[in-house]
Amino acid sequence: MAVELGHSLPFLETADEQLEAVSMYTILGYERVPCTGRIPRTERSIGFEKRL
Repeated sequence: MAVELGHSLPFLETADEQLEAVSMYTILGYERVPCTGRIPRTERSIGFEKRL
């Protein structure tokens, strides 16, 4: 559905303390990327992307 809506590079954000989320995103093939400039964040924020 995301591709049909024109989204080819989804970005997800979580906190480094959310170990289950970090694990799930990694298992689903997302790669860790910086959050800088994308969304309001804290020093604990981690970003993930996956090319669709």
